[in-house]
Amino acid sequence: KDPLSHCFLCIGQDVLGRHVIYSCTGRAANKTPEDGIEHMATELERLFQNSSMPGQIAWVLDFAGFGLADCNPKVAALALPMFASHYPERFGQIVCLSFPYAFYPLYAAGSRIFDKDTMAKVKILKSDKEW
Repeated sequence: KDPLSHCFLCIGQDVLGRHVIYSCTGRAANKTPEDGIEHMATELERLFQNSSMPGQIAWVLDFAGFGLADCNPKVAALALPMFASHYPERFGQIVCLSFPYAFYPLYAAGSRIFDKDTMAKVKILKSDKEW
């Protein structure tokens, strides 16, 4: 398969032993939501050996190059139920780099939907000066 089709990969471990996942939708050539979700699930299952191994991930979401082609609402409609049903405790930290200003209302809505412990795992770094 095309190695440039998706960008969701393990790049190592953090100081707490969590797998560090880097993703950048803007770098992904394949914009089909189902394909991206399948790739994420496959990578998570590989990391945790089909959910038989304990552990968490630190997910770095890089929004560099994010554009209109990446704004398919079907991605969230597929990803959120998958993560909530199959990987709810796998997320130890979520770091958003170059978070688009247009997404802040969605983040605010999420803070009313998800519990405080979940939202505390999300860090938004607005510029490379904060990285």
